[in-house]
Amino acid sequence: MHIEIIGAESLGVRGLCCLLEAGARTILIDPGIALGYVRNGRPPHPAQVAVDEAIRDQIKRAWRLATDIVFSHYHGDHVPLLSANPYQLDLSEVADLNPGVRIWAKGPESLSASLTACLRLKTL
Repeated sequence: MHIEIIGAESLGVRGLCCLLEAGARTILIDPGIALGYVRNGRPPHPAQVAVDEAIRDQIKRAWRLATDIVFSHYHGDHVPLLSANPYQLDLSEVADLNPGVRIWAKGPESLSASLTACLRLKTL
C-alpha cells in the first residue's frame, strides 16, 4: 500500500487530497482545493496562488490515474465545483480526464436537510 498526500492545508490552501494505491486500485480521496478568494479585503498572496496551482496540477494528474474517486463531503476543498472561483478546482477541469473512473459519494438521501436545501447536485 502507498499513500501520497497531495494537498494538506498548505500555505492557506485548504483541502486534504490523498492518493491511495492498494493492490489493483488507485483511490483518489477528496480531490478539491480552496483558497480564500478575498480574505480580510485582500486577494491571496502570490505564494499562496503558486501553491494552489501546484496542488491543482497534482490533483489532475492523480485524477487521470484513479480507478476510484471518493468525496467525503461536498465542501469546495473536497470536491470540484460547478461554479468555482479562480482559486478552487472547477468541475470542467476534471470532468473529461478519466471517464471510466468509479465515483463514491453520499447520495442526496444521506444529506442533511440544510445542505440539501442549498446544494444542486450534478453527476459527473
